[in-house]
Amino acid sequence: MDRYEDFRNLPDDELIRRIDEAAPNVGLGVSFYFDELDRRRNETTALRGERLVRLTVLLTAANAVVAVVAAVAAVAALAG
Repeated sequence: MDRYEDFRNLPDDELIRRIDEAAPNVGLGVSFYFDELDRRRNETTALRGERLVRLTVLLTAANAVVAVVAAVAAVAALAG
């Protein structure tokens, strides 16, 4: 078996190849590979969620700026 760090750095395709290779010969041992695939997919999902949160914050800030500009324009129109 590889060192833990080597295992964590395997490309997905290599991990899938190893699952396919080991599956006929082992039972529970394959679960380590499935767990690693799940971990990677969860990490990818989390990163996408973080990007979505950043975008939401950016859009909220932009909306606040537009609201302030609209309020200033409305006050200026009423005063003018």
